[in-house]
Amino acid sequence: GVYPETITDKINEQLSYLRGVNNYIVRDEDDVILTDEVKQKVEFVEHDLIRDEVPYKFDIVLCRNVLIYLKRDHEREIVTTLANAMRDDAYLVIGKADTLAYDLRKLFRDVNRQHRIYQYSVLFT
Repeated sequence: GVYPETITDKINEQLSYLRGVNNYIVRDEDDVILTDEVKQKVEFVEHDLIRDEVPYKFDIVLCRNVLIYLKRDHEREIVTTLANAMRDDAYLVIGKADTLAYDLRKLFRDVNRQHRIYQYSVLFT
C-alpha cells in the first residue's frame, strides 16, 4: 500500500479524477500511501483471464497493458467476460497502450479516454 510518487510523473493529474481522493490516500514526503480503510476493502487476486471463471461482481477492474498482447478475438472474449463480471456503473481501467475494439466500446462510457478509464453500465448493453 505504499507507492513512491516517482512511479508515475503525473500522479496528481491521474488521481484528480477521483472524488474525495484524500479519503483513500495519505501523502508522506515522496510516497502515496493507501489508507487502512482501502486496504481492508480491496482484495487483490490473481486471475487467468482466458481460463478462469469470474468469481463475483467487481466495482473496478484494472487491466493495464494486457490487451495489447492479445489477438482481437481473445480481446473481445476477455472484455465481454469482464463486463459481465462488473457491477452496474463499475470502472474499467486499461493501459495507455491498450485500446478497446470499436464494437466493445458500446459496453462502456468514456470517463477519461486519455487515461483509458471507462465506466460500464447495463444500460449500454
